Amino acid sequence: MIDRLDYIASLNVDAIWLSPFFTSPMKDFGFDVSDYRGVDPMFGTLEDFDRLVEAAHARGLRVAIDQVLSHSSDQHAWLQESRQSHDTPRPT
Repeated sequence: MIDRLDYIASLNVDAIWLSPFFTSPMKDFGFDVSDYRGVDPMFGTLEDFDRLVEAAHARGLRVAIDQVLSHSSDQHAWLQESRQSHDTPRPT
């Protein structure tokens, strides 16, 4: 994607919008997030994302991330914890 930023910038757009790339079991095309702080290995690493943002900003492009906070996977730590006990502070 970084290799295509010059072309994207030449289109006179203000920003790029990324679909969810967070760690996911991919049962719902990445919308079933299991870790909102990680990048799924099929999309690279957090360092790759940092380089993308830096390169986009250098070209005057903003980066928007599709945050899908209401789409947690059943493998997310919060939901795993909620299944451990009825006394957990996290609701099921």
